[in-house]
Amino acid sequence: MKNILLFIIIILSIQTHAQFYYEIDYTQLDEVKLIAYYSIKYKHDSTNLHIVREENMILLLGEHLSYYTNYRMYQIKEDTRHFTSLEQSQQYYLKPNLSAGRFRYTIFKNYPKDKITFIEKVIDWLKYEEELNLFDWKLLSDTSTIAGYKVQKASCDYGGRSWVAWFSPEIPFNDGPYKFNGLPGLILKIYDTRLHYVFEIKNIEKPDKSTPIELEERDYYQTHKFNYFKAKDSFRENIRSYGEAAGLNKTQLENAVINRSLQNNPIELKQK
Repeated sequence: MKNILLFIIIILSIQTHAQFYYEIDYTQLDEVKLIAYYSIKYKHDSTNLHIVREENMILLLGEHLSYYTNYRMYQIKEDTRHFTSLEQSQQYYLKPNLSAGRFRYTIFKNYPKDKITFIEKVIDWLKYEEELNLFDWKLLSDTSTIAGYKVQKASCDYGGRSWVAWFSPEIPFNDGPYKFNGLPGLILKIYDTRLHYVFEIKNIEKPDKSTPIELEERDYYQTHKFNYFKAKDSFRENIRSYGEAAGLNKTQLENAVINRSLQNNPIELKQK
């Protein structure tokens, strides 16, 4: 069983008011105009930088706002949201090799207007907002080609890292992976200068059917960015207690503690 799935099981086990996707109502915020698929290669352990992991992410671009999340999580939501019983969900989540990925957050850009909304479950469903205009970009003269699109180089500092971006004016969306936005074209590749995090486009397509961008109607705990990171740190520091409450055996507990301790190189080093 994938380690990240183990953490999801822990959370669901101790969350007495857990909701499955088929129990959730959705509010449509926009309609998808373009879908961008990204890979993220990352070095999760700052003490072993030779280890590089990779996950797939998805960016749904609407006319007024965008939605970014882990591609596998998006698939799980779409697969299970029309279930009608607990038994269907249990059978689905017990599938072999079912992995939800490490990055389980959802990011809305320009929702509310001129804001970024960040959502993730850390015991409770947490939600915080930031200003959309986070990035002080410097446009550079360098050009290249990525995935058949002409791109231009830009740079900025954010979250304690220096970033290099390649954006395409041919794709008129001032958006990109993670929270990145504000360039005159879609960001196709962006990486920090130490190459701890590298986002790169894999595919771009128009939806083949009407596809909404939706907000899940949950009981979110509205918080601030700093408190969100404090909750993440607390979860990591107390993973043994949560595992014990979930009924994990000694080996599972030790694996959970070790694996959680290795996740020590967050994308945002500055967390205020």
